[in-house]
Amino acid sequence: MKRAQLLGFVSTVGLAVYGAGLPARAQTTRAVAHPPSAGLAEVIVTAQRRSQNLQKTSLAIQVLSAADLAKQGIVEAKDLMRAVPGLAIGSGGPQTQIYIRGVGDLSAVAISNPAVATNIDGIYIARPTAVNANFFDLARVEVLKGPQGTLYGRNASGGALNIITAQPALGRQNGYEDFEIGNYDNIINDGAINLPVTDSIAVRGAYQIVNRNGYLSDGFDDDKHQSVRLQALYKPNDETSLTLGVDYSHMGGKGGGFVYRPFPSGTNPWEGDTSAASNAVLEKAAAAAGLCAPAHAFPAAADAKASQGACPAGLISLFNPLDGAGVHQDNDLGGVRADFEQNLGFATLSILPAYRFTRESYTTFPAYPFYQNPASSQETTLEARLSKDTERVKWVAGVYLYNEDQHYTSGVSAGMVQNVQYQVAAHTKSVAAFGQTTVRVTDDTRLIGGLRYTIDERNLNGGADSLFPALSQTNPSAICLDPAVASCTEENFSGQHNFYSLSWKAGVEHDLTPQSMLYFTASTGFKAGGLNQNVTSAFGSTRATVYYPEKLLAFELGSRNRFLDNRLQVNLEAFYWDYRDHQEPHVIIDGQGNSAFGFVNAGEAAMYGLDPDVRFSLTPYDTFHVLGEFIQSKYDSFKYTSAFASNSSCRQTLSGGLYTVDCSGNQMAHVSKWSGSASYDHNFDLADGAQITASVDAQFASAQWLQVDFTPAERAPGVVTEDASLTYSSASGVWTLSGYVRNLSNKAVYASGNANAFGPELFAASIGAPRTFGAKLHVGF
Repeated sequence: MKRAQLLGFVSTVGLAVYGAGLPARAQTTRAVAHPPSAGLAEVIVTAQRRSQNLQKTSLAIQVLSAADLAKQGIVEAKDLMRAVPGLAIGSGGPQTQIYIRGVGDLSAVAISNPAVATNIDGIYIARPTAVNANFFDLARVEVLKGPQGTLYGRNASGGALNIITAQPALGRQNGYEDFEIGNYDNIINDGAINLPVTDSIAVRGAYQIVNRNGYLSDGFDDDKHQSVRLQALYKPNDETSLTLGVDYSHMGGKGGGFVYRPFPSGTNPWEGDTSAASNAVLEKAAAAAGLCAPAHAFPAAADAKASQGACPAGLISLFNPLDGAGVHQDNDLGGVRADFEQNLGFATLSILPAYRFTRESYTTFPAYPFYQNPASSQETTLEARLSKDTERVKWVAGVYLYNEDQHYTSGVSAGMVQNVQYQVAAHTKSVAAFGQTTVRVTDDTRLIGGLRYTIDERNLNGGADSLFPALSQTNPSAICLDPAVASCTEENFSGQHNFYSLSWKAGVEHDLTPQSMLYFTASTGFKAGGLNQNVTSAFGSTRATVYYPEKLLAFELGSRNRFLDNRLQVNLEAFYWDYRDHQEPHVIIDGQGNSAFGFVNAGEAAMYGLDPDVRFSLTPYDTFHVLGEFIQSKYDSFKYTSAFASNSSCRQTLSGGLYTVDCSGNQMAHVSKWSGSASYDHNFDLADGAQITASVDAQFASAQWLQVDFTPAERAPGVVTEDASLTYSSASGVWTLSGYVRNLSNKAVYASGNANAFGPELFAASIGAPRTFGAKLHVGF
């Protein structure tokens, strides 16, 4: 029996057997009527390291409850784009690429840094691979927009994504099972169970199994993962608590894929870039770029890889077509954590140690090469803090320690034009001290202040080899075309660099009425600097190039309001962001003349906008929710060098064999000027006490740039998508049955991607799901 089947069989049978044996009182805990809502529910968040009413927070934040996640079918990170304006999520193989208001990271190599900090139950997740497999048995998801440099620290310049799981509860025996089926052979089974062991101990187990075929024509963009989570709570009294957690996930299938823009088939936006139609376009672009040579010139290579491609007769292509046959990913990830809290009287002590691991083995095809990436990461974190809430002062102070060791082998193969293997070992150590306080200066006014000082130490060692058969980049005398020579060394690189950063936050909150608050904050955040897997310009150097931290200064003016007896909520936020030294990934030419994927500090950008969020309970049975975002953005200064000319809208100047590309004045990438969503829910009460809920949603976004080359193919058009669902809830409240359709009009929604070096008119993009539909059964016990 395969691992996925075994996990599903044990989990399903175990929960079913236990559910059948529960006492009668547990079976009927949800057997209640559906009383009409008296108004909008209060939402509690922990975004500022303490429990707060959402309407009392001075943050640009959007919260999705467990019910919101279920209604909108959010089972992986990319699904959040349907619910959160200003959020763009793509993928580079299994790597999740998260952007908030244009601030993010391409995350295409193992050593890259995210700019949106992902945290699961307060534990920082360094490798974005781990994000998708943790969207099950959740209490809520918090999306924080803007720099979180004080309480979250490094790699939170764009914001933070907080995933909060359902926690063990004392004195309760309950659980649930969910079964979902849909098109693309989608099958999802997840469940959870909460068991009280003693009056002071409870455990909660949860699992999820997803088996869905790919959305792309070549089978990519599938979802085949299995996840399990076990947590235990020990709470002997009101002053002490200890939570222990362990989780494990396996990700299989093919993983994230890419499509070309414009798509070559002319009809299907979900044409994968390894398909025959896509390869025909790519081979033609390679031939047009001059990547053809007489076969007799490279006899050994021609015997090994005799591909003519689109080259004329008698010539062989130096480029090989992409072949997705037999490709799969086999990634394992997980970790252990603890959360200890003790009331010391003068303050509450919180200690959160954690260990996480990621072991990846996957292939992906961004733009034109074949990437093979066996990689591993081990990270340990420790956060210790003291906090205290009184009527006049609320404060938190602490220290944070982070260590990560990474090893990876990256094979980049595109035929003889590029057949390189990187071997890299990296180590990161980060130490920070932080504090933040809110002081009530009058009955209605509070002041906010916070600081965080961070020291990052980055170490990198590695090398790059060309493999037979390949044209060596540094040695064109064909030593990598000799079958007796398996590889030739292109370069070795190493380096160590320390980065220092001081982040701060200041602000004021003022209560206009008990139900209305006005706030203003100024804050900073930074994304860590690092070392590239290439060398400096000094000839013969092995010193790795350095890129420096990017920094963001944000000003936020906001208002939170409840009106009409708690039935109307109007939250508004105006913002201005100053973005400096932003890191942009490019295929660059390094100091030894090799092409390499590296990060450069490109320049400065600014953006301002408005973010409204309106929720209205028109009647006890009707709820409207409208939210949106307007962003005006511009690169004030943005220059980089490239080895290739393109049809970019940027100014290009040739000098010394390289192009200086000046994109100053352009709209920022990954930002739509207008975006938002609108939803309407209506409840129908049936005679027997059951209820039917009808929901419709629409999401919209104006055009945006998908990358910073600014070629026409990188300009994604504006789009409107629609979702609808119908849910029947039994009179007892024990079970529900839902039917849904998402992306009703089957629109192509693009995220980030990669430019094609052979033909700048082609761009390999991540794409959202096409039209999907299905049904879901939820059974509680």
